[in-house]
Amino acid sequence: MPQTILSWQEIIGFLFFIVAVISPPVLICSRFLAWKLGRASLPSRLVLTLWVGFLLLEMACILEGYYLEPHWIELVTERLPMAKIKAGTTLRLIHLSDTHFEGRPLDWSRAEVLDMLEQARPDVICLTGDYLNDRSAGPEFSKFLARLPKIATTVAIEGNWDYRTPEFLNTFPDLGITLLHNEALSLSIKGQTITFVGTDLFSAPQLGEFLKGISSDSLVVAMNHLPDFYESGAALGVDLMLAGHTHGGQICLPWYGALITLARTGKRFEAGLYKVGNSWAHTSRGLGLEGGLAPRVRFWGRPEVTILDLASPERNAR
Repeated sequence: MPQTILSWQEIIGFLFFIVAVISPPVLICSRFLAWKLGRASLPSRLVLTLWVGFLLLEMACILEGYYLEPHWIELVTERLPMAKIKAGTTLRLIHLSDTHFEGRPLDWSRAEVLDMLEQARPDVICLTGDYLNDRSAGPEFSKFLARLPKIATTVAIEGNWDYRTPEFLNTFPDLGITLLHNEALSLSIKGQTITFVGTDLFSAPQLGEFLKGISSDSLVVAMNHLPDFYESGAALGVDLMLAGHTHGGQICLPWYGALITLARTGKRFEAGLYKVGNSWAHTSRGLGLEGGLAPRVRFWGRPEVTILDLASPERNAR
């Protein structure tokens, strides 16, 4: 897998989070134990009230992050002016990423997402990897994926978790989904040529090779699971770049954002829409939760479905 590192911002943010979360209960328990052993007196009523209040706040945040926020899907709409888009034309893409489906009762609502997609009426649905946490949930999740091509043309790439379930990716063509593995796909939509280029985790540095032969008039959308390729993609003249992986941090701090992204770019492209040179880039917060031993919690980083309206500059200015 491509090497991931923690930036100094992520290290400081993570340490601050650990200290803020763990210190109060440790201080309270140690002081109570010292009092029981007769080695210290109880703190004042004001201090006790502040400590208890902080503990209750922590508990409320944990409950919100476990029971509420992972299911509180946000529908985000962004309008992107594109010089290559014909006057009066708008192409609607929907970006979904990091579904991490595992069949738990507390998984995000597939019915809610499908309803959002149907109402949005996109031209293309783009999936940027990490589909399953548990391979046994594949057949159930396939029912959701099979609905997507009935809504709009669906293109996909693989993420780092998908290397664990290659057999699941092999079912995508049967579901009507085009899986791009270091290749390009050109489509004509509303009289506009748009080319999707999908690369795997290892091949983003070779993106230029996969762009060869694409017409200069074609709108180019590059897809990779990691946002690490944004600067190189912009240098190659890619119009729009899509990635996931970061989950927007999954656990964030208010006004600070992601604690950890596990991307080489750190917090720079942690979530949302970015202008990189003359190119656009979008990092999805994803829909699911990191698998394995990671906590099944989101805080200040809601799951999202993102509508990207690519419009001519004249139409965007209205």
